Amino acid sequence: MATANLTPDTERIIQEKVAVENELKLLSSAFDKTKKEIAGLRYSSIHGDQISSLNNQLDEIVMAAEEATNNILESAEEIDSDLRKMQQSASTDDGFMLLGK
Repeated sequence: MATANLTPDTERIIQEKVAVENELKLLSSAFDKTKKEIAGLRYSSIHGDQISSLNNQLDEIVMAAEEATNNILESAEEIDSDLRKMQQSASTDDGFMLLGK
């Protein structure tokens, strides 16, 4: 994603953000698959309430992972925004070189 307005650092952040999003999608799919497998267990040693408990615990893990992902992505966006502000500030200051060049 090479754009004239983006610094190499900004491009790297965007690429890392996309990579994290892709990994989290894969992780979410794995959680869903595991949840279905747990729900499909029919062993005499595992009671329905135990399976339900396992499903609830897995739901909590998925929710925590989603929340962590959102926090990471929000932080990356804030860093990108701060970097752009610094670049704009530096470009208007005659005594400083442009950041990222």
